Amino acid sequence: MRALAWGTLVALALCGCDGETMTGEDGGVDASTMMDAGPAPVCGNGRVEPGEACDDGNTTGGDGCSADCTSNETCGNGVRDPGEVCDDGNTTGGDGCSAGCDSDESCGNGIVDFAVGEECDDENSTPGDGCHECRSETCSTAEDCDDDDPCNGEESCGAGGECIPGARAADGTTCGDGTARELCVAGACRVSACGDGYLDTGATPPEQCDDGGTTGGDGCDPSCQLEPCTSVEQCDDANVCTAGHACTDGFCVLGTHVSNGTLCDADMSPATRDICLRGRCQRSVCGDGYVDVAEQCDDGNTTSGDGCEADCTFPIVPPSGFRVTSLSQMDPHFYAPLGPTCSDITNALNIQLRQFIDDFMLNAVGVWRPLDIARPTNPMEIHFGASCGPGTPRAVCGPWVGGGTVVGTTANNMRPATSVCMRADPAHLNPTYTSPINVASGPCFVSDEQTFIVGFGGTNITLTDGQMAGTFVGGAMPPRIVNGVIRGFLSEEQARMITFDEGIPLVGGDSLYQHLAAGGEAGSACDEIATFTTDDRDMHDGVRGFWFYMNFEAERVDWTP
Repeated sequence: MRALAWGTLVALALCGCDGETMTGEDGGVDASTMMDAGPAPVCGNGRVEPGEACDDGNTTGGDGCSADCTSNETCGNGVRDPGEVCDDGNTTGGDGCSAGCDSDESCGNGIVDFAVGEECDDENSTPGDGCHECRSETCSTAEDCDDDDPCNGEESCGAGGECIPGARAADGTTCGDGTARELCVAGACRVSACGDGYLDTGATPPEQCDDGGTTGGDGCDPSCQLEPCTSVEQCDDANVCTAGHACTDGFCVLGTHVSNGTLCDADMSPATRDICLRGRCQRSVCGDGYVDVAEQCDDGNTTSGDGCEADCTFPIVPPSGFRVTSLSQMDPHFYAPLGPTCSDITNALNIQLRQFIDDFMLNAVGVWRPLDIARPTNPMEIHFGASCGPGTPRAVCGPWVGGGTVVGTTANNMRPATSVCMRADPAHLNPTYTSPINVASGPCFVSDEQTFIVGFGGTNITLTDGQMAGTFVGGAMPPRIVNGVIRGFLSEEQARMITFDEGIPLVGGDSLYQHLAAGGEAGSACDEIATFTTDDRDMHDGVRGFWFYMNFEAERVDWTP
């Protein structure tokens, strides 16, 4: 009978006949074709059968395979899964469904859709609140930018007169008009409900669990209460992207999401790269909001022109460089014996520093790739020992081939004028030094902690946990950085090992330790003068040494790779 059915199908294909020619004399479907249809697929048996998109051995949705095995629950598969606003079968924005399937790209939905040209989206059409018809409005005060949405943070007015979005409210923040229990989740206000994936402990009754579905038998029942158990197997939700399930005191204790980026298998195909994201196993794609291997960035969409290109690479834009044009050592101070007394020589050395900078012998340059002070972070390099020279209208700098050091880091930006990027820790400072250390306030940046190698007239000083911070002035494309601070920690042992270049006045040929106050310790500054007892040493992570603070200003330069 199977051979007959196969022959019938071949004949149909060759003759181009329609279905009517293959029916029986009574107009019904030929029996051989009916008998060859085969058994219906069984969802949950662990085998991907005809008609199924996946089968992970269970009928629980939200774990990378839908409850009916018709969807692998990834954006772009053409199936609108729970949590998706839309799914048009692709991950391209600008076509009525965003690249992340989380927006219908309509103005007023609360999501800024760059793919359709939106600059903002405050969920209303009210002018004068910083965003009107999804276009940013100019502002003079923060009130001009307030959209009355508690879930998208507190807006502010930037130095260039542009409204700056606030940071998302924490998940679980109360919102809405009070007629229903509404909470901020992922930056949006929504009615709290069992099965939405957010554990609402303030619900009535309080949710004990919420695994993103309302199917029982997986440790969390349809009313979001923990299920009774006698073994841990009864609590396992068969989701490879959660771990740590347990059966304690007769009730299930659900596990937690594994780390984003953990490898998994969503489609049972070794040809695709699948990872855990927010507790779900899905195919890793550009635009999913997670920076995976081979991606330089991933901002949750595949739209170019918003700081991360459609292929998840940084845009090729000219870097912005700022050369340090003034640098002053603030703490600790430097000392040297002059006759029977110990003299503070810090000012004299700072004069030497300024001369080195003016003569382009000392070149420290911060390079942003790119610079966008409206964004929370920018990639940044700090070149200690760059190659610089005078130019018109600006100095010209580039990397010093064969010399200098480069530190790759991240500039963390803050825009409001009331924000502070760096303030000296009083515990690091000698209170008798009265010259103030700069405070970098908004709009400002502060780099991540890194190891800095600071050049001082041919002498390299290695500072651990080093950071650079400063205040931008001049608008969105600032020409200067003021109130700059460089700080880092130098161990006492390292200070003993560093020797100044012979050509530096006052300290040439000496060790750095010979000019630092260490309470008269052998080899430290003025150790033979009994009346000198100043001690600038600090403790950091169990190591004794010195916290260095330097004030600086910087000006924009033309950076040439």
